[in-house]
Amino acid sequence: MVRWGLIIDLDKCTGCQACSFACASENNLPIYNPLEVNKRRGVEWNEILTFNFGDEKVPLPRPCMNCDIASCVKACPTGSRFYFKEGRVVLQSYDRCIGCRICMCACPYNVNYFIWLHPDSDYTVLLNPDEVIIEGLGRIGPNKNILGTPQKCIFCFHRLVRLKRDLENGKAGALSTIFKGSITWEIVAKAIDLLMRYLLGQRLDLKLEGWEIRYLPACVSTCPAKARVFGDLDDPTSLVSEFSKNPRVMKLLEELGTRPKVMYLKPSRGG
Repeated sequence: MVRWGLIIDLDKCTGCQACSFACASENNLPIYNPLEVNKRRGVEWNEILTFNFGDEKVPLPRPCMNCDIASCVKACPTGSRFYFKEGRVVLQSYDRCIGCRICMCACPYNVNYFIWLHPDSDYTVLLNPDEVIIEGLGRIGPNKNILGTPQKCIFCFHRLVRLKRDLENGKAGALSTIFKGSITWEIVAKAIDLLMRYLLGQRLDLKLEGWEIRYLPACVSTCPAKARVFGDLDDPTSLVSEFSKNPRVMKLLEELGTRPKVMYLKPSRGG
Protein backbone atom coordinates (compact mmCIF):
# COMPACT_ATOMS: atom_id res chain seq x y z
CA MET A 1 0.00 0.00 0.00
CA VAL A 2 1.11 3.54 -0.78
CA ARG A 3 1.16 6.22 1.91
CA TRP A 4 1.77 9.68 0.50
CA GLY A 5 3.74 12.15 2.59
CA LEU A 6 5.49 15.51 2.32
CA ILE A 7 8.66 16.77 3.98
CA ILE A 8 9.59 20.47 4.05
CA ASP A 9 13.19 21.48 4.79
CA LEU A 10 13.05 24.69 6.83
CA ASP A 11 16.76 25.26 6.20
CA LYS A 12 15.94 25.73 2.50
CA CYS A 13 12.53 27.43 2.70
CA THR A 14 12.82 31.19 2.21
CA GLY A 15 9.16 32.04 2.71
CA CYS A 16 8.90 33.32 -0.88
CA GLN A 17 5.28 32.05 -1.14
CA ALA A 18 5.79 30.56 -4.60
CA CYS A 19 4.17 27.40 -3.23
CA SER A 20 1.14 29.38 -2.07
CA PHE A 21 0.64 31.02 -5.46
CA ALA A 22 1.10 27.70 -7.27
CA CYS A 23 -1.42 26.04 -4.95
CA ALA A 24 -3.98 28.80 -5.46
CA SER A 25 -3.65 28.63 -9.25
CA GLU A 26 -3.70 24.83 -9.46
CA ASN A 27 -6.64 24.35 -7.12
CA ASN A 28 -8.83 27.29 -8.18
CA LEU A 29 -8.76 29.02 -4.82
CA PRO A 30 -11.10 32.03 -4.78
CA ILE A 31 -9.58 35.49 -4.60
CA TYR A 32 -11.56 37.74 -2.29
CA ASN A 33 -11.35 41.49 -1.82
CA PRO A 34 -9.73 42.93 1.34
CA LEU A 35 -13.13 43.48 2.99
CA GLU A 36 -13.91 39.76 2.83
CA VAL A 37 -10.40 38.85 3.97
CA ASN A 38 -10.86 41.12 7.01
CA LYS A 39 -13.95 39.04 7.81
CA ARG A 40 -11.62 36.00 7.94
CA ARG A 41 -13.02 34.61 4.70
CA GLY A 42 -9.70 34.33 2.88
CA VAL A 43 -8.77 30.93 1.45
CA GLU A 44 -5.12 29.81 1.53
CA TRP A 45 -4.51 26.07 1.47
CA ASN A 46 -0.74 26.58 1.84
CA GLU A 47 -0.34 29.42 4.31
CA ILE A 48 3.15 30.65 5.22
CA LEU A 49 3.42 31.24 8.95
CA THR A 50 6.49 32.25 10.95
CA PHE A 51 7.80 30.99 14.25
CA ASN A 52 10.69 31.86 16.52
CA PHE A 53 13.49 29.32 16.46
CA GLY A 54 16.13 30.47 18.87
CA ASP A 55 17.08 33.99 17.85
CA GLU A 56 15.65 33.75 14.34
CA LYS A 57 12.24 34.02 12.74
CA VAL A 58 11.73 31.06 10.43
CA PRO A 59 9.02 30.67 7.75
CA LEU A 60 6.72 27.71 8.34
CA PRO A 61 4.54 26.59 5.42
CA ARG A 62 1.35 24.96 6.70
CA PRO A 63 -0.65 22.81 4.27
CA CYS A 64 -3.13 20.19 5.46
CA MET A 65 -1.23 17.53 7.39
CA ASN A 66 -3.29 14.73 5.73
CA CYS A 67 -3.09 12.92 9.06
CA ASP A 68 -3.13 9.15 9.39
CA ILE A 69 -5.60 9.60 12.25
CA ALA A 70 -7.45 12.71 11.08
CA SER A 71 -9.77 14.50 13.49
CA CYS A 72 -11.83 15.85 10.59
CA VAL A 73 -12.53 12.36 9.26
CA LYS A 74 -13.61 11.12 12.68
CA ALA A 75 -15.85 14.15 13.25
CA CYS A 76 -17.56 14.37 9.83
CA PRO A 77 -21.21 13.27 10.26
CA THR A 78 -21.82 12.49 6.58
CA GLY A 79 -18.60 10.67 5.62
CA SER A 80 -17.72 13.38 3.11
CA ARG A 81 -14.24 13.44 4.65
CA PHE A 82 -12.53 10.13 4.08
CA TYR A 83 -9.18 8.40 3.54
CA PHE A 84 -8.49 7.38 -0.04
CA LYS A 85 -7.62 3.69 0.28
CA GLU A 86 -4.54 3.98 -1.95
CA GLY A 87 -2.30 6.58 -0.40
CA ARG A 88 -4.16 7.46 2.79
CA VAL A 89 -4.77 11.01 1.53
CA VAL A 90 -7.61 12.77 3.34
CA LEU A 91 -10.09 13.72 0.62
CA GLN A 92 -13.51 15.30 0.57
CA SER A 93 -16.62 14.63 -1.47
CA TYR A 94 -18.05 18.03 -2.35
CA ASP A 95 -21.35 16.40 -3.32
CA ARG A 96 -21.81 14.69 0.04
CA CYS A 97 -20.71 17.65 2.23
CA ILE A 98 -23.55 19.52 3.98
CA GLY A 99 -21.39 22.46 5.09
CA CYS A 100 -21.79 21.91 8.82
CA ARG A 101 -18.11 22.89 9.41
CA ILE A 102 -17.57 20.32 12.15
CA CYS A 103 -14.33 19.37 10.38
CA MET A 104 -13.12 22.94 10.83
CA CYS A 105 -13.79 22.75 14.57
CA ALA A 106 -12.16 19.33 14.88
CA CYS A 107 -8.92 20.12 13.04
CA PRO A 108 -6.14 21.20 15.43
CA TYR A 109 -4.12 22.67 12.55
CA ASN A 110 -6.72 25.18 11.34
CA VAL A 111 -6.23 24.20 7.69
CA ASN A 112 -9.87 24.08 6.52
CA TYR A 113 -11.40 27.02 4.67
CA PHE A 114 -15.09 27.63 4.15
CA ILE A 115 -16.26 28.84 0.73
CA TRP A 116 -18.52 31.81 1.45
CA LEU A 117 -18.76 33.48 -1.96
CA HIS A 118 -18.28 32.90 -5.65
CA PRO A 119 -15.21 34.71 -7.02
CA ASP A 120 -15.51 37.50 -9.56
CA SER A 121 -16.71 36.35 -12.96
CA ASP A 122 -13.42 37.42 -14.59
CA TYR A 123 -11.62 34.88 -12.42
CA THR A 124 -13.80 31.91 -13.35
CA VAL A 125 -12.42 31.75 -16.90
CA LEU A 126 -9.03 30.85 -15.43
CA LEU A 127 -10.20 27.78 -13.52
CA ASN A 128 -8.24 24.55 -13.76
CA PRO A 129 -10.65 22.12 -15.46
CA ASP A 130 -9.20 19.01 -13.77
CA GLU A 131 -11.76 16.99 -11.88
CA VAL A 132 -11.80 13.58 -10.24
CA ILE A 133 -15.01 11.57 -9.84
CA ILE A 134 -15.08 8.66 -7.39
CA GLU A 135 -18.07 6.36 -7.75
CA GLY A 136 -20.44 6.75 -4.84
CA LEU A 137 -18.68 9.86 -3.56
CA GLY A 138 -18.89 12.32 -6.44
CA ARG A 139 -16.52 15.20 -7.13
CA ILE A 140 -13.02 15.22 -5.71
CA GLY A 141 -10.12 17.43 -6.78
CA PRO A 142 -9.51 21.12 -7.43
CA ASN A 143 -11.92 23.43 -5.66
CA LYS A 144 -14.74 24.39 -8.00
CA ASN A 145 -15.82 27.18 -5.65
CA ILE A 146 -18.75 25.12 -4.42
CA LEU A 147 -20.50 27.40 -1.98
CA GLY A 148 -21.06 26.26 1.57
CA THR A 149 -18.30 23.64 1.76
CA PRO A 150 -15.07 23.61 3.80
CA GLN A 151 -12.05 22.69 1.68
CA LYS A 152 -8.33 22.03 2.10
CA CYS A 153 -5.06 20.79 0.57
CA ILE A 154 -5.30 17.29 -0.93
CA PHE A 155 -1.65 16.86 -2.07
CA CYS A 156 -2.85 17.71 -5.62
CA PHE A 157 -4.52 14.30 -5.74
CA HIS A 158 -5.85 15.00 -9.23
CA ARG A 159 -2.27 15.16 -10.54
CA LEU A 160 -1.56 11.70 -9.11
CA VAL A 161 -4.73 10.37 -10.75
CA ARG A 162 -3.66 11.95 -14.04
CA LEU A 163 -0.20 10.33 -13.78
CA LYS A 164 -1.75 6.90 -13.24
CA ARG A 165 -4.11 7.38 -16.19
CA ASP A 166 -1.33 8.66 -18.47
CA LEU A 167 0.96 5.77 -17.52
CA GLU A 168 -1.84 3.33 -18.34
CA ASN A 169 -2.35 5.02 -21.73
CA GLY A 170 1.35 5.50 -22.50
CA LYS A 171 1.04 9.29 -22.46
CA ALA A 172 3.31 10.15 -19.50
CA GLY A 173 6.24 11.25 -21.64
CA ALA A 174 9.54 9.54 -20.90
CA LEU A 175 8.00 7.91 -17.82
CA SER A 176 5.91 5.71 -20.12
CA THR A 177 9.11 4.17 -21.52
CA ILE A 178 10.22 3.24 -17.99
CA PHE A 179 6.94 1.99 -16.49
CA LYS A 180 4.93 -0.40 -18.65
CA GLY A 181 2.36 -3.11 -18.19
CA SER A 182 -0.08 -3.11 -15.30
CA ILE A 183 0.06 0.26 -13.55
CA THR A 184 -0.64 0.03 -9.83
CA TRP A 185 -0.48 2.83 -7.27
CA GLU A 186 2.88 1.40 -6.18
CA ILE A 187 4.15 1.99 -9.73
CA VAL A 188 2.78 5.54 -9.60
CA ALA A 189 4.73 6.06 -6.36
CA LYS A 190 7.91 4.80 -8.04
CA ALA A 191 7.36 7.26 -10.88
CA ILE A 192 6.86 10.10 -8.38
CA ASP A 193 10.09 9.13 -6.63
CA LEU A 194 11.98 9.25 -9.93
CA LEU A 195 10.55 12.70 -10.61
CA MET A 196 11.62 13.88 -7.14
CA ARG A 197 15.16 12.62 -7.65
CA TYR A 198 15.26 14.27 -11.08
CA LEU A 199 13.96 17.55 -9.65
CA LEU A 200 16.60 17.53 -6.88
CA GLY A 201 19.40 16.73 -9.30
CA GLN A 202 20.01 13.17 -8.13
CA ARG A 203 19.00 11.44 -11.37
CA LEU A 204 20.23 13.63 -14.18
CA ASP A 205 20.78 10.47 -16.22
CA LEU A 206 17.02 10.25 -16.72
CA LYS A 207 16.03 11.35 -20.19
CA LEU A 208 12.94 13.31 -19.21
CA GLU A 209 11.46 16.09 -21.28
CA GLY A 210 11.04 18.30 -18.20
CA TRP A 211 7.28 18.83 -18.29
CA GLU A 212 6.77 15.56 -16.40
CA ILE A 213 7.45 17.32 -13.08
CA ARG A 214 3.91 18.69 -13.41
CA TYR A 215 2.72 15.34 -12.06
CA LEU A 216 4.18 16.35 -8.69
CA PRO A 217 2.03 18.47 -6.35
CA ALA A 218 2.06 22.09 -7.54
CA CYS A 219 3.88 23.36 -4.46
CA VAL A 220 6.63 20.76 -4.86
CA SER A 221 7.26 21.32 -8.58
CA THR A 222 7.22 25.12 -8.17
CA CYS A 223 9.43 25.59 -5.07
CA PRO A 224 12.52 27.51 -6.28
CA ALA A 225 14.54 26.41 -3.24
CA LYS A 226 13.63 22.72 -3.73
CA ALA A 227 12.66 22.60 -0.09
CA ARG A 228 9.88 20.02 -0.52
CA VAL A 229 10.08 16.26 -0.96
CA PHE A 230 6.96 14.24 -1.78
CA GLY A 231 6.43 10.53 -2.15
CA ASP A 232 5.57 7.19 -0.58
CA LEU A 233 6.51 7.09 3.10
CA ASP A 234 5.98 3.31 3.23
CA ASP A 235 8.56 2.60 0.53
CA PRO A 236 11.90 2.32 2.36
CA THR A 237 13.79 3.05 -0.88
CA SER A 238 11.95 6.31 -1.65
CA LEU A 239 13.54 9.70 -1.20
CA VAL A 240 10.80 10.93 1.11
CA SER A 241 11.27 7.85 3.30
CA GLU A 242 15.00 8.55 3.52
CA PHE A 243 14.31 12.15 4.52
CA SER A 244 11.77 11.03 7.15
CA LYS A 245 14.59 9.28 9.05
CA ASN A 246 16.61 12.49 9.37
CA PRO A 247 17.22 13.39 13.06
CA ARG A 248 16.01 16.92 12.28
CA VAL A 249 12.46 15.69 11.53
CA MET A 250 9.64 17.26 13.53
CA LYS A 251 5.85 17.08 13.30
CA LEU A 252 3.37 19.74 14.34
CA LEU A 253 1.29 18.88 17.42
CA GLU A 254 2.56 15.33 17.31
CA GLU A 255 1.49 14.85 20.92
CA LEU A 256 -2.17 14.88 19.83
CA GLY A 257 -1.79 11.51 18.15
CA THR A 258 -2.97 12.61 14.70
CA ARG A 259 0.15 11.17 13.02
CA PRO A 260 0.57 13.96 10.44
CA LYS A 261 2.09 12.97 7.10
CA VAL A 262 3.54 16.44 6.56
CA MET A 263 6.88 16.66 8.36
CA TYR A 264 9.52 19.33 8.70
CA LEU A 265 13.27 19.31 8.91
CA LYS A 266 14.10 21.65 11.77
CA PRO A 267 16.40 24.59 10.98
CA SER A 268 20.01 23.87 11.79
CA ARG A 269 20.54 27.57 12.47
CA GLY A 270 19.30 29.84 15.21
CA GLY A 271 18.29 27.14 17.69
